[in-house]
Amino acid sequence: MKFLNLLHSIKSQASFLVLQAYGRKAGLDLHRSQIRPFAWQMVRGTYEKEIIEEMLKCLPVGGVFLDIGANIGYVTVMAARRCGAGGRVYSFEPNPVLFPTLLKNAKRHSCVTAFNKAAGRTAGELPFYIGDTTDSGSFARDFVKLCTYHKLTETVVSICPAEVILEEMEVTHVDVVKLDVEGFEHEALAGLGAFLNPARMGYLFIEINPRAQRASGHSTGGLLAFVAEKGYRIFGIESPWKDKEILAEDYRQFEEDIGDGYTTIQCRGN
Repeated sequence: MKFLNLLHSIKSQASFLVLQAYGRKAGLDLHRSQIRPFAWQMVRGTYEKEIIEEMLKCLPVGGVFLDIGANIGYVTVMAARRCGAGGRVYSFEPNPVLFPTLLKNAKRHSCVTAFNKAAGRTAGELPFYIGDTTDSGSFARDFVKLCTYHKLTETVVSICPAEVILEEMEVTHVDVVKLDVEGFEHEALAGLGAFLNPARMGYLFIEINPRAQRASGHSTGGLLAFVAEKGYRIFGIESPWKDKEILAEDYRQFEEDIGDGYTTIQCRGN
């Protein structure tokens, strides 16, 4: 058994080194916790390709992009390449395990500023839960426990409203927001403050995970209603809701269609 474990460890190490080599060639550092199929897709530029292409269509050269829940910064890098040196990308990642890798990727692009904080409703600190075999974390302990892991780590992370950061950076308009925060969506959106309106924020791309919502004491329908009340029209990006507007009467069916999976919505301010 010890020999088999050692062999598995050697294979895992070799696989990671190969991935790192390919990643750096593609201009992207990876972290060991990255799920291998997803990591290969990142290296090849095919990870969530359809969703990211939609984001980049909405991001002008010289534009402003907000990456909330940036992980290692794959989307951050894609946005930085799109908006160029004349644009700005602000990335938030509270996970202390992943942030050093995000910072490495951010430093390759002069337009990126990365924050080792969660974007939330108010400034402060909160317990954050990380599974040792996952590449993400959550403020919802019960959600992380649903993931595959051997050990659950609790740490304390800093939180700051994104509105505060944007004002400090003298930003007046944000073109695109990507939000992937595993159940912390209501808090992150509330922290956008006055920016969360179509006149100051053009598009939001929000990953929807009903299980994470429930573990956080929220609902998918409540999240969609909150965004709609701010003046945004909501559209699906992936089948079976691709290019379809999601209205209030559709919320229940939309959540049923997601089931135990996840999807991303596009919120349009025009």
